[in-house]
Amino acid sequence: MYPKMPDFEFLCEQITAYSQFQYECGAKGVISIIKDAEKYLSKAIADLKKLPIDKKNAQKEPNKLSEIRELRSSGPRRLWEKINTEIYLNKLEGALLGRLAGCTLGASVEF
Repeated sequence: MYPKMPDFEFLCEQITAYSQFQYECGAKGVISIIKDAEKYLSKAIADLKKLPIDKKNAQKEPNKLSEIRELRSSGPRRLWEKINTEIYLNKLEGALLGRLAGCTLGASVEF
């Protein structure tokens, strides 16, 4: 489970909005504060990238396709040998019409 994260998007929007407002009002020191914030965030990103990765956990979550395939269970890779196109097209048309009606009415109808 991930740790509870601050709402960085909101905080950055606030920094942007207050920076612009204070700059428009002629406040001194805005550019210095913006540069400091940028440096701090850039350093935080660099520090996060440098953190060592847990090797055991990395083995459970590989990046290479060949390693992912080694970890997957055996079994069929295709769920259907053939598909009834008439039934599929009917369901696809119904789904599309439901989506279009929902978008037109402003509510989703494909429960």
